Amino acid sequence: MEPTRIYVAPIMEMLRSGLSVKALFHVTGEGFLNLARHRSEVDRTIDYLPERPPIFTLIQRYGGVRSKAS
Repeated sequence: MEPTRIYVAPIMEMLRSGLSVKALFHVTGEGFLNLARHRSEVDRTIDYLPERPPIFTLIQRYGGVRSKAS
């Protein structure tokens, strides 16, 4: 396992650069999927979704874990 990545330094750099930031939030796990269901006056753009780490496919296969889509 890897420790939680701390985003303070990159965020502070963005804020100091003069970039117009209206809000920040941290999404974990399947939270990305929740964004598609959420109806809001807040607009969002997802530029990149990381691939699922291969260990989870192995856990699913060898542990007999069904996906939510199954």
